[in-house]
Amino acid sequence: MPGWRLRSPSALVARIESLTAALRALGHLAVQFRRQGRGRIGADEARALGLAARSAWVREIVLQVDGVDLVAARSVLAPAALRGAWRAVAGLRQRPLGELLFADGRVRRSPLAFQVVRGRVHARHSVFFRAGRGLLVTEQFLPAFWQRAGDSGDRERLPARHRLVVASRAGRRG
Repeated sequence: MPGWRLRSPSALVARIESLTAALRALGHLAVQFRRQGRGRIGADEARALGLAARSAWVREIVLQVDGVDLVAARSVLAPAALRGAWRAVAGLRQRPLGELLFADGRVRRSPLAFQVVRGRVHARHSVFFRAGRGLLVTEQFLPAFWQRAGDSGDRERLPARHRLVVASRAGRRG
């Protein structure tokens, strides 16, 4: 799998601030909970969070719109953060993480990084910070996402209120 880069060939995924809000604009949003708990993490995930260990707390879900899987998401954080800044994350289960992240004015977001396969964004990730603790969120765009949201930035179906030029938000509340 290719590495992460800061520029996206897709204006669409680069401008979506809250994926939860954007998907709700397309139809009925549901969270299919897969698993959460302690698990192995990749070297890039450990590096993004500044962790020496390759084990962390992991939550995996799939976001659906009108019963169709659009995005697979994985959240990773140091287990100690569950006892502090991010304790509410463990109780989300079927609720979207975006509801928690974008409702809290103390949360800051790193710039988005993108993984591109054959010219199309395969995934994006960023680290959300609260009280000095990081929470890495990776969102993998499934094939149905591109069919539902539009194939390219010039044929977007997401309403403008759910888009944002990410560069203007770097380092600010996300």
